Amino acid sequence: MAREYHGKKSTPEYHTWKNMRRRCCDSKNQDWHRYGGRGITVCPEWRSSFTAFLGDLGERPTSKHTLDRYPDRDGNYEPGNCRWATPAEQARNSSRNHWITFKGQTRCLQDWATELGVTHECLRKRIKAGVPLIGRLRDPNRCRHGHLLAGDNLYCMPMTSNQAGTRICKTCKREDMARFLIRRGKRRGG
Repeated sequence: MAREYHGKKSTPEYHTWKNMRRRCCDSKNQDWHRYGGRGITVCPEWRSSFTAFLGDLGERPTSKHTLDRYPDRDGNYEPGNCRWATPAEQARNSSRNHWITFKGQTRCLQDWATELGVTHECLRKRIKAGVPLIGRLRDPNRCRHGHLLAGDNLYCMPMTSNQAGTRICKTCKREDMARFLIRRGKRRGG
């Protein structure tokens, strides 16, 4: 390998490049079993040239960005399969994620929880308890009873409320009030 002179030896990108090569090419590296030991390689251009690596990826957008293999997290380090990613993007690309397909879309558990307005832990517990998938992941534009949350059937709590922005189904609210009045009437003997 010809020696390169690029003046970037002390940059974070250079250290990332060196560490990428070590993980994939050095069987004595502590992380080799997760990279090179699994058959993940560095393309020949990048393995032999930091300048080629930097030319393809560019500099990190911010100090929080790190190297990520994407879209194929099990693929090699090569142009078209690497990016600078934020910690949140890296977390979404982890092989440890629980992936769920619902209504033709595959997302990680955290993304579904965020969209549905529940915590990651709540959704995980429901899955573990064996609640049917359709019961866990309902359409966010419908209430828990399936009524459409739009137009005349939607009420949003005012910003002055401690439940500001909460969407309430007016049909369910009317039905709850009717049940309450019937129960109250029975208690009074009416």
